[in-house]
Amino acid sequence: MKKTLILVLPLIFLVSCASAPKQANYGPMLQKHMQAARHWNLLAQNFSNKVSEVLKTSQTTQIAESVFGNGSVYIDKRDQSVFGKAFTTMLITELSKHDIEVVDNPENAYLLSWGCQKIYHENDRYSIFPGIPMLIVETVGYLLVGGDFNPKKPHCEVMITLNLYAKKNQLLRQTGIKYVNNEDSWHYSNIIDSLKKPFIKPATVNYLVVGR
Repeated sequence: MKKTLILVLPLIFLVSCASAPKQANYGPMLQKHMQAARHWNLLAQNFSNKVSEVLKTSQTTQIAESVFGNGSVYIDKRDQSVFGKAFTTMLITELSKHDIEVVDNPENAYLLSWGCQKIYHENDRYSIFPGIPMLIVETVGYLLVGGDFNPKKPHCEVMITLNLYAKKNQLLRQTGIKYVNNEDSWHYSNIIDSLKKPFIKPATVNYLVVGR
C-alpha cells in the first residue's frame, strides 16, 4: 500500500501542475528611451516630415480648399507641461523648415494635436535573454554608439499619439511608446488623447470692485 502511494502521489502532483499553462514571454524587441530634450526634437522632426508629405498630397487633390484649409497649421495648446511647451516650439521650428506656416487662429487651418498617457508599472521588469543573434547585434551596437546592458527597465512609460486633422477629417495619426526615467515622468501631461476640436484659450474677464 505504501509503495502504491509513493508511486501515485507524484503522478497526482504532476497532473495538478500540468493544469496551469506555462508562462511565455514576448520575443526580444527594441523600445526607445527618452532621456533628453534632444529626443523630443527628433520626435518633432519625424512628425513634421510626415505632416509635410501629407499636406503636399492633400493639396494636390481635387477636394475644395474650404475643407483642407490654406496650407497653414494650428497647433493645439492644451498641453502646458514641460514636454508640451518644448515640443510646441520644436514643431514650429521643424514645420518652418518645410515652409509650413503656423498660425494662431484655427479657422481654415489644419489642426495638429497630440495626447500623452503615462503608464506606471509597480513591479520590477527585466529584459529576458534575447538570444545569440540579438545579443551579438546589441553588443556591436553598444561598442559603436553606446547602449544599455542593464536588464532592469524603468517603471514608467509614455504613450504619445500625434494627430493631424483637416476640419473633421483625420489625415494622419501616429502612436509610439517610449521608456522615460521614473523621476522625469512629471515632464509629461496625462492628456490621454487629442481632440478634433481645437482648444481656444478663453478671453480674460476683468471685474471692477467698487467699495461702498
